[in-house]
Amino acid sequence: MKFLFAQPAKKRFAWELHTVINSLSKLGVDKKVIILLFAKAVKEALYDSNC
Repeated sequence: MKFLFAQPAKKRFAWELHTVINSLSKLGVDKKVIILLFAKAVKEALYDSNC
């Protein structure tokens, strides 16, 4: 089983990830199965809305 977390790339979410990683580790979950994804806001659209 993998544990996937997706968060905005902002410092205010760091404590949440720290807490969940520590909690899962205490439950015996190997840190190798914890996957963290970070997203950065983009001002431009990633697609052409005229399509």
